Amino acid sequence: MVSRLLRDILYKIYLYFDFLYLISKFSTMVYQTVDEQIETATIYKQGEVKPVAFRWGNKKYFIDKVNLIHTRYEGAVKCYFFSVSASLSREESTAARLPSRDGSVSTKNGGEYQLKYNTDNLRWYLDEFYLE
Repeated sequence: MVSRLLRDILYKIYLYFDFLYLISKFSTMVYQTVDEQIETATIYKQGEVKPVAFRWGNKKYFIDKVNLIHTRYEGAVKCYFFSVSASLSREESTAARLPSRDGSVSTKNGGEYQLKYNTDNLRWYLDEFYLE
């Protein structure tokens, strides 16, 4: 009886610390809101939109992967949001498509970005980017 109670308590402690570890892992990523108009190279094919590169300031970013697409209304305007992984050079972009031994994909001079397409004025914006 005592050993079962002790085992349950230890298991709850283990779950608590495991939860804290996961929180610390994800809390290191911080996002920065930008909301600046950008130039975007985009492929429109069979009713689908796929951004492939964008220019922000004086830098050009090549999109390695579109991670998520979702829509949201800002007032009466429907906006499309594209969460993307991008890097500064084509070589890095190509290398980023090949996972490392542990399965992770990283870009030295890139990061995670959220692009916004406004359907009212047909313009692209850098909505936010993420820092680790």
